[in-house]
Amino acid sequence: MKYINLLLLMFLSLKIFAQFNFRALDAEKGLSHINVTSILQDDEGYIWLGTNNGLNRYNGFEIKTFYSSPHHEHTLTSSRISELLLDNKGQLWVGTRDGGLNLYLSDQKGFQSFYDNTASNITAIFQDNNENVWVGAYDSGLGRVNQKATEIVYYQPLGNNITISKIAQWDAQTLLVGTRSNGLYLFDIAEKHFTKVPFEEGVTTIRDIITWNGQTIIGSFHSLFVIEKGDNNEIIYKKLIDYKFDAISSITQKEGNLFVGTKKGLLVLDQEGQITSYQSSKNIINSLLSNSVNTLCVDTSGVLWIGTTSGANYANLYSFQLQTIGIEALNKENVNVVFEDSQKQLWFGLKSAKLVKYANGKATVYESLSKKKGALDAYGGIETITEDEHGQLWIGSWGAGISTLNIKEEMRGRPYFNKIQHPKLHSTITSIISYQGDIYAGTFRKGLIRIVMDKKGKLKDVQVIKYRKKQKRQHQLASNTINALYKDPFDNCLWISSPEGITKLKKKKGRLALRSYHVALEHGTSKPAFSWEVCKTSSTTLWVGTIEEGLSRLTFDEKTAQLKEIKTFTTANGLPSNSIQSLEFDKENNVLWISGNGLTQFDLNTFKTKTFTSVDGLEGGYFRVNCSVHLKNGDFCFVSDKAINMIPAQTIYDNPIVPQTIFEYLIVDGQEVHEQDTVSGNLILKKPMYKTKDIILNHDQNNIEIGFNGMHYATPNKNKYQYRLIGFNKDWQTTNEGRVVYSNLPYGEYTLEVKSSNSDGIWEQEAKIINITVETPWWHTYWAYLIYLMIISAIIWQINKLIFNRHKLKQELEVERFKMEKNEELTLMKIRFFVNISHELRTPLTLISSPLETLLKQTDLKGQTQEYLQVMKRNADRLLELFDQLLDFRKIETGNHKTKFRKVDVVSFTRLVASSFDTLAKDNQINYAFHAHIDYLEAWVDKDALEKMIYNLLSNAFKNTAEGGNVLIDLDKKGEGSYQIAVSDTGVGIPKPEQEHIFEVFYQTENKQDRGTGIGLALVKKLVDAHYGEISLESEKEQGSKFYITLPLGDQFMHSSEKVIEEEVVEVVEPEEETTQEVVEENRPKVLIVEDNLEIASYLKTEFIRKYQVILAHNGHEGYEKLLEEKPHIVISDIMMAEMSGLELCKKIKQNPHLSHLPVILLTAKNSDEDKLQGIESGADAYIVKPFKIDFLLAKVENLLEERKSVKQFFATKKEMTVEDPEKEKFLDKAKKVVEENFLNEQFDAKEFAVKMGLTYATLYNRLKKYQDISATAYIRKIRLLKAAELIANTEHSIKEIQFLVGFNDAKYFRTNFKKFFEITPSEYLKRYRKVDLKA
Repeated sequence: MKYINLLLLMFLSLKIFAQFNFRALDAEKGLSHINVTSILQDDEGYIWLGTNNGLNRYNGFEIKTFYSSPHHEHTLTSSRISELLLDNKGQLWVGTRDGGLNLYLSDQKGFQSFYDNTASNITAIFQDNNENVWVGAYDSGLGRVNQKATEIVYYQPLGNNITISKIAQWDAQTLLVGTRSNGLYLFDIAEKHFTKVPFEEGVTTIRDIITWNGQTIIGSFHSLFVIEKGDNNEIIYKKLIDYKFDAISSITQKEGNLFVGTKKGLLVLDQEGQITSYQSSKNIINSLLSNSVNTLCVDTSGVLWIGTTSGANYANLYSFQLQTIGIEALNKENVNVVFEDSQKQLWFGLKSAKLVKYANGKATVYESLSKKKGALDAYGGIETITEDEHGQLWIGSWGAGISTLNIKEEMRGRPYFNKIQHPKLHSTITSIISYQGDIYAGTFRKGLIRIVMDKKGKLKDVQVIKYRKKQKRQHQLASNTINALYKDPFDNCLWISSPEGITKLKKKKGRLALRSYHVALEHGTSKPAFSWEVCKTSSTTLWVGTIEEGLSRLTFDEKTAQLKEIKTFTTANGLPSNSIQSLEFDKENNVLWISGNGLTQFDLNTFKTKTFTSVDGLEGGYFRVNCSVHLKNGDFCFVSDKAINMIPAQTIYDNPIVPQTIFEYLIVDGQEVHEQDTVSGNLILKKPMYKTKDIILNHDQNNIEIGFNGMHYATPNKNKYQYRLIGFNKDWQTTNEGRVVYSNLPYGEYTLEVKSSNSDGIWEQEAKIINITVETPWWHTYWAYLIYLMIISAIIWQINKLIFNRHKLKQELEVERFKMEKNEELTLMKIRFFVNISHELRTPLTLISSPLETLLKQTDLKGQTQEYLQVMKRNADRLLELFDQLLDFRKIETGNHKTKFRKVDVVSFTRLVASSFDTLAKDNQINYAFHAHIDYLEAWVDKDALEKMIYNLLSNAFKNTAEGGNVLIDLDKKGEGSYQIAVSDTGVGIPKPEQEHIFEVFYQTENKQDRGTGIGLALVKKLVDAHYGEISLESEKEQGSKFYITLPLGDQFMHSSEKVIEEEVVEVVEPEEETTQEVVEENRPKVLIVEDNLEIASYLKTEFIRKYQVILAHNGHEGYEKLLEEKPHIVISDIMMAEMSGLELCKKIKQNPHLSHLPVILLTAKNSDEDKLQGIESGADAYIVKPFKIDFLLAKVENLLEERKSVKQFFATKKEMTVEDPEKEKFLDKAKKVVEENFLNEQFDAKEFAVKMGLTYATLYNRLKKYQDISATAYIRKIRLLKAAELIANTEHSIKEIQFLVGFNDAKYFRTNFKKFFEITPSEYLKRYRKVDLKA
């Protein structure tokens, strides 16, 4: 009775599963091994697949694999998986072939092993009603797992050779145990006793046991049995169905249907008792990967999983039915048209001009061979195929016209293609159809061709129907380009589609009637549209597929056949595209199949759409026009470039199973967080993400990404998600991606809610939630605010204290400032007083000093008197020196001291200044030396300031150094940007306490020997500061002192007003002959320098060589000889020299009547008035004391030479007044004329000037020197400048124009020379002297 009820249940089931659309999960998609041995789904929704090499976990998008690893703990004991079990606690048990039993804990914790080397091959796993886990092991019997002790206790039924294959529950205390070769057993759990169950003879192997609707189904090797208890508790068995299966491996059920896996494919026993077989097929792409099925599983989303020896397949039990067929002949070809003939054969026209027939699973290919008789000629590609009433196949091509083929003859193996020849036939055929015994062919731009046939199917006539502009548009073709021809199944007519709309053609009484229609709407008005596919679904409803205008529905009046309405459907109505490629009508289900971007089922009742693409199993995502056909068996055929997609007429149901969302992963600050991971000291996930309810993050861990998954496997890529983060955003957001990202999430508490929908848009009602807490940063806590309050209070207290202290300090500073002002005022009063006294005392001191000099000249003075007078004279000179220092210091203090820097060789200059102390050192018997570490060093210095610095330091050194002591001046470069002068002595030294005040004005040391005035070092410090330098001191009492002056080398430190740049006017002239150079060289005055100090002699030569011819002599005797030989214009001589002193040399020169006119300058370190008088008495024209300023010496030399030149010119003028040169005026007039005539001659120079004057260059030079005291080049420049001044004053020319008119090509050179000559710039000259009113 129960057996009958079971069969009734099968028939009463509501769902019918027919042709499955199998999709593959294989090694290419990440599966670790192709032999899939076991499949199950866990509580979170993951699909687990055991293989011969690894355990795989699949989430619909990616696979994670677990392997055995001897190098890591808590991994699988073996990668060869045999059995899987999910127990009532959600724990996953993994049986292996050679590693025993494993329990999966988590991704991070790994696996717990229950390994027993005596029973390593697990063949079955089961959990009973009391939650005990049982295992079957190869040759070891039935085992009970003790999870706490991690051990298994085994019970053997009879002998070690019995292998358990399946375990199931029979009643509360009994287990059903199936074996591989010993039949079926009952196991009493309490008694630990096996009882063999009597079964049908020959049935020894039990492959599977399932419970189905309260019934127990046993699967043996070849049959399915139902077993139940009899009246006496005996077991009664009967066959479920009289069918012999081929090696049953696995059984499962869904919606009243049994799914049986065998070694020859999958069988489905439906509710009507019918068995459908699914097998692997080479040509069917979406068939099983292999016929050898190992395991079956139906998941919670209604997807059937099949594990085979070649990978896994899965099929959505609610999906549309589909079969995809791959044909090698169509591989990498473009299919233009598909057609089914009356023999149910499929014909494919290819763009490559091939014709392919597919019948009985085989393909026949005909290639175009235009020159061969009876061969196919379809040049340009086959565009259209049809069959006439006589079984002839008509083939239209793009460039070769129309050919026919007798179908029956072709089936007999005698294909013959007949080319239709007629002058009215056009070669470009777009569509062809048979209508009322005739053939109609559409063309490209040549209208519609009607091929009239006789009753025997022979060509009778050819007519061409064209669109004529002069005829009414309504009653003719819409266009001469025909896209498609469609035979109306409800009305005896043809529909012709074109780029301008559609035309209805109907044959009435032997005549053709035409009527054209627009198919689109624009603002309520019909308009033409590029029309292609046409389909009639009722007597009044015509559907037209357009390009870019969507799908149009034309509704006609049933009685009058007049067009009543046009309605357009576009992407806004759910269509995937506005370009329609093909239309097929499923009358049974009242739906349209629309191809284009995928396939769309358009419900004609509700106008709802369902679109299917490659993710739904379609092969090829795009379908061209003419590539669909409604087959005679009711199926629909859609052809892509990849395969044939066969779809039976069907009602497609939505998958009603809602997804079960889980949270999959968490990423914090770009780093994925796993269970037990610590991030910045924070343990975020204590459990796996899918089991986590709360996430607590640190305040700086607020950039997060959370992944989620609907775990619905029907079509995972079409699943959608809605999410919102309560506390951040109240609105639901919809996305196709299973993740959400939040950046810089403020601290606080949030709840993330996520809902999923399956591929059919069925949404979860309740959202999956996870609580997220971003902890408050410490600076926003209550304790922090309390601390802030305390800090603010402390700050306010401190500010008040600071204000009070500042006020107090201000008062103290005011007192201090008052004291400092008084001190400064007192100091200034002192300086002012001393300066005023200095001015007032200079005259009395002069009156004292001069008589003292006179008295000291007397020779009859007594020794003591002379000594007193010398003391008086020395102190008077000392006072004068002090007054000079006071005046210099006063200038600096008042800002009247102007520092002037120029480039100087500081080595030579310092040596020169240092040499002035040579005599003093000798007189006081002090060891004195100057040491330079470099030979030459050019720097920007103020000579006067540097001289006073060195002089004061040396003066102090000598004053404080006793007889026999040492004084050293040292010069060296310091780094790249500065140099240092050090003055050291071995004198009394300066105590440490006094050193910090040593540079203060009027400060005096405790030195008893020489207290000084306190001005010298203060003046040095001021001069060093003005020189942008530094001065420092090293000194020990009784050990001497060492002063360091550090000064910069470059000019970047100074102001532009402090620089003295000696500008030189550079003449741009051509090189002159050697005679010119000799004349110029000879014209420079000669200076004879007599100096025994070679360094000073070299320094003086360097300074004088720029303007003078320099002759050197190293003593007086040599100097006198060179004087007689070279005849210099002036003599500069040192006084103290060997062989002949400077005084002796001077006297000898002045006593010679031929030399007495020569100016003589004496240089000496002797500064006494007696020495100066002695020098003047020797006849010297100047007496200069070392150290001297080189500018002063140069000026003195120039003045003395000018003085001698003036005297000479005076006497020459007197001579000329008596003897006038008659040639002068004539020569100068000619010279001026020649220059003016050659202003624009770029080659005109001094040499050309001499040629045009008819003179040698030397003669020209000498005459110009005689008459104008000027060189030839300078004369040319002078005439040009005078002419320029004349033009500026008297013409309207611009300065630029005048510059070129007088022969100057360089504006800067012209401006520089003009200013030098007239002491005014050209622009200023124009403003001052121009007589022309430029505005007039």
